[in-house]
Amino acid sequence: MAMTESDLEAGELEQFQSRVLSFTGFLFQSMGFKISTEFVELEGMYFLNLTGPDTGELTANRDELLQAVEYVLNKMFQAGVSRVGMINCDVSGRKQTRMAELRLIARTAAEKVRESKVPYKFSPMDSRERRIIHLSLADDSAIRTESEGEGEYRKVVIYPAE
Repeated sequence: MAMTESDLEAGELEQFQSRVLSFTGFLFQSMGFKISTEFVELEGMYFLNLTGPDTGELTANRDELLQAVEYVLNKMFQAGVSRVGMINCDVSGRKQTRMAELRLIARTAAEKVRESKVPYKFSPMDSRERRIIHLSLADDSAIRTESEGEGEYRKVVIYPAE
C-alpha cells in the first residue's frame, strides 16, 4: 500500500519519518557505518534513500544486509502507523531506477503482446518486481498478467486478453 500525505493526519508523516531516521542513524552509527538517510517520495511511495561510503556493506551478498535492515524497520515501525505502507530502503536511488526500468520493460512487452497476440514470459524475479509489473499493466484491458512458477523461478507472463 502506498502512503500519501492525505492518508495521514497532520504531522503524522513527519513524526514517522523522524522516528525512522533517528533509529537508522543510531543503527548505522552503532554498526560503524558512515551512511546518510533521507526520505524520498516517488509516485506515492516513500523510500528511505541511503547514501555514503559504507553503502557497499549493505549491498554485498545480493543486498543481504540491506534486506535485513528493511525487514527490521518494517517490523518495528508498521505497528506504529498502520496506514503507512512498507518502508523501502534504497541505496543511492537504485530501487527507484529499477522501478522505472521495470515499468518501461512492462509497457514494451505489453505492446508486443498486443501486436503479436503471443504471450510474453519475463525472466524469474522476486515478488516486489513482479508486483511492479502487475500494477503497471493492471489498467490495460488488452492484456492480462499472471505469475507462474515456484520459488526463485517464479515469473510474470503477459497474455493477450481473451
